[in-house]
Amino acid sequence: MISSLSLAQIPCYVAVVTYMPVATDEHAAALIASLNGLLARLTQQNAGGQNLVVVDNGSAPLVQQALQQWAADSMAMVIANAHNQGIATAHNQAVAYAASQ
Repeated sequence: MISSLSLAQIPCYVAVVTYMPVATDEHAAALIASLNGLLARLTQQNAGGQNLVVVDNGSAPLVQQALQQWAADSMAMVIANAHNQGIATAHNQAVAYAASQ
């Protein structure tokens, strides 16, 4: 029963869905810089990223590599889809991951 638990006992997860099918390295670099800034702020506010889930919907290889490197450096989880599953499916994947923890 939720009413008997304190808020500190209820885990809260943050889900971010990415989809950046960029064509050029220059465009990818700009998007990765923006994404890195966002993820750094979320990680800082979320105890090292332990409850942060990023679902990538088939982004360009450079973006996927950046996400995997970021996940290796934090406590976050990256779920990498081979192609765009759609925003609803991606959110459901994040919820399923959080529920399994």
